[in-house]
Amino acid sequence: VAGGLAFVPGVRNRIMFLFTEQFAEASSGGGRVARRAIGLNLLKEAHPFLGFGLGRYGGAVAMNNQVESRLLYYYLDNYYLRIMVEMGYAGFAAYILMMLTNIITGLRAAFRRWKSDRGGAIMCAGMLAGMCGTLTHCMFENIFEEPYMMAYFWAMAAMVAFLGFVRGEKAE
Repeated sequence: VAGGLAFVPGVRNRIMFLFTEQFAEASSGGGRVARRAIGLNLLKEAHPFLGFGLGRYGGAVAMNNQVESRLLYYYLDNYYLRIMVEMGYAGFAAYILMMLTNIITGLRAAFRRWKSDRGGAIMCAGMLAGMCGTLTHCMFENIFEEPYMMAYFWAMAAMVAFLGFVRGEKAE
């Protein structure tokens, strides 16, 4: 990437800055690394199995309400970490199980339709790829804080689930 963007003034220097000691120091002082450490400390402090509490740290609800005066509120730039801090290991495991179920349902829908309806199978695979892209993006941003992203994701999950359970008419 850096070589391909070398013709754009300053881009190469900005990309290379990500790998410097100054960037690591800035990130651990008040960036993503520091936010991650604060979140994990809150999880340990509260109750690791049950979490710190819904809407208390890491997202828009916490930023708007700021119920804990002792905290500096930040967005956690990792939706999975936010789920773990707010709902503990139990809530995180339930969330991961739910998302794995969505992925398995999507694969099932694509494979079931492959012989009878190639277009439907390709559509299922495309929606599943979009859902997987969104789930990957959740590692770097609270993407489900955006209502339209959540609506699109769950609409695709519902369509894929529906297509996975609907079967064509049986031949006599």
